[in-house]
Amino acid sequence: EGISSDSHHAIAHAKAACGVLRSTVAQAIEVRSSVSSGIKPTPRHTETDLSQLFATIDSMIPALSISKAIKVLFHVSPELPQHILSDRGFLMQMCLNLVSNSCKYTTEGSVTTRALPATASDKPDRVLRVEVQDTGVGMRPESTAKLFEPFYLAQQGQGTG
Repeated sequence: EGISSDSHHAIAHAKAACGVLRSTVAQAIEVRSSVSSGIKPTPRHTETDLSQLFATIDSMIPALSISKAIKVLFHVSPELPQHILSDRGFLMQMCLNLVSNSCKYTTEGSVTTRALPATASDKPDRVLRVEVQDTGVGMRPESTAKLFEPFYLAQQGQGTG
């Protein structure tokens, strides 16, 4: 009752960030346990609302200390169904990583995340393509080949694509 609107928003952001962090830690423990046991981790397919997933990430932007000079936009193609079957935790973590990395290396302008139908060049069992476009510093062409290698870090001051 005595809490300001800004405080309510801050609490909501903190709760969203804690939820994602809790999910990320649980997923990391599960993957490590599976790999240690020689078992390939299996995705947990659940119904995922892409608009709601993006709204959750958007609500976390202030908690990520992202500059207010950056406009962060999300778009879900009307060609996609409202719900898809996916591992929501993994999809959330992947999108959050992409958005936060783009924001980290973008000092002004925008970061736009799009959920689009998969294209013919994607793997046949894929229905979703996620693209992140930013106005940041970019990457050197020789760094792009290593982009999806585990534990690869571009030179300091460079974005990750």
